[in-house]
Amino acid sequence: MRTLLNQLVFTGKVTTTLPRANELRKEADRLVTRIKQGSTRNSLTTHETHLKLTLDLARTYANHRGGYTSVTRRKRRSGDGAQLARVEFVRFERPSQSVSSIVTT
Repeated sequence: MRTLLNQLVFTGKVTTTLPRANELRKEADRLVTRIKQGSTRNSLTTHETHLKLTLDLARTYANHRGGYTSVTRRKRRSGDGAQLARVEFVRFERPSQSVSSIVTT
């Protein structure tokens, strides 16, 4: 699981089996929350992924309380028929206009 978590942080997306994807999503959300709270204890193996977490992802999700990752089902694997899924970080976009200017009553 640690290798999948490192790959997810470093590349932003990972394709794996559905049960592993669900567990990976939970671990990734917990990890981003811990980094946002200022925890310097790191369970990742590489220094590069720790830097990406603290410098990039923690700032990106500073104003969000959860839901940092999404799981999308993919096709079944041809060899054993296992259900595949893609886990990726959600990129929250700021709206270009205010909501009140879009909605007119």
